[in-house]
Parts: sequence; structure tokens; C-alpha cells
Amino acid sequence: MKIHFACSTSELEVYGKNYVDICNLVRDTGHTITRDWIDNAVATLGDYKKGKIKIDRVAIYNKAIESILASDVVIIEGTVSSFSIGHQMTLALSKNKPVLVLLYNDGSDKKNKLQNSFINGIKSPLLTIARYSSKEDIKRILAHFLSKSASPTVKFNIIFSKAIENYLDWASFYYKMNKSEFIRDIIAKHMSKDDPHYQKYINPR
Repeated sequence: MKIHFACSTSELEVYGKNYVDICNLVRDTGHTITRDWIDNAVATLGDYKKGKIKIDRVAIYNKAIESILASDVVIIEGTVSSFSIGHQMTLALSKNKPVLVLLYNDGSDKKNKLQNSFINGIKSPLLTIARYSSKEDIKRILAHFLSKSASPTVKFNIIFSKAIENYLDWASFYYKMNKSEFIRDIIAKHMSKDDPHYQKYINPR
């Protein structure tokens, strides 16, 4: 599956290893991260803090949105809450993407910052919130989430002109496919062959 990963970078020095572990475990299971940025962010943190690296916020925002739209599911490390990850989570859910929010449990009595945030008011079957304290926890949580999120389907209404409806009736009969199958087949072919821009989003270089 194609997976979008998001986290806050405000405490990258503290939680960077957790972020890297999550992404490594995703790759180890054979899945693809649509915007694979965390390793480079952790490696260049020192240069960024010294002012040697400038951040293009507009470019980062656009890449994040493209990554979400190209993904099948979204994984968020939400231990450090931020407007950015809240926005990405809300967008993903609005696009019917299954979302996993991981919260690090360090064993202290300190309440997680996310505990009293708006996330607790979201009642969506697409949203999963899980706490972890080790790589083994992450591995177990990811396996369960990705298994239940495999091959998600989305239903929506679409309006056609009468001419298109007539064609679909004919095509359904001629090609021995129901209308939904015929439409999905056309879109799948366009995705894989005829849309180079989309291919760049899901196969970043």
C-alpha cells in the first residue's frame, strides 16, 4: 500500500528516533511511503538549527497534500500535537483515508498533550488511535492497522449526461462488465499509463 507519514518536527531531537523506527517498519513490511522525508530531516537537523538550510513552507505543504491524496492510508505520530498534523489528519479523513495516530507512552504519569485535544471528539470508523512504548508495539499495531485497511473501497455518487449513460449501458452489455467495473477499469488504466503527474506523486524520486 501507499502510506503517507506525518509528525510534528518541533521536538525532532526528542522523538526523531521513534519517527525513523515507524517509517523503517513500514518499509520492512513491503509498503511504500509516498513522501519519504523523515530520514533526511533527522540527518540534517543540526544544519537546519544553524541556519544552513532554508525551508520552503509552500513546497512542503504542497508535497504533503499531494502525498495524502496519493496514499491509501495515513500514519501520524501524534505525540507532539501541532496544527500541521491536525490539518493533515482532517484532510485524510475527509478523503476517506484510514488514519492511524500513534502516541508514545514513556511510562510517566504526565498526560499526553493530545488527550484533551479535538481528536477525542472525532467519531470516525476510519480513525485508529494507539499507544506504544517499544518497536515491538509499533510492529504489532502497524500489522493490525494495515491488515484491516487493506484494499479499502469508497462509495460516492456521480452524475452523468444522458449520452454517457447510454454509452455505459452499451459498454456494460458489449464488454460483459457491470457499469462500476467498467468505470473502475478505465480509471485504473489511466492511473497506471496515461497520467505521468500522478505517477510522479506515488513514485517520488
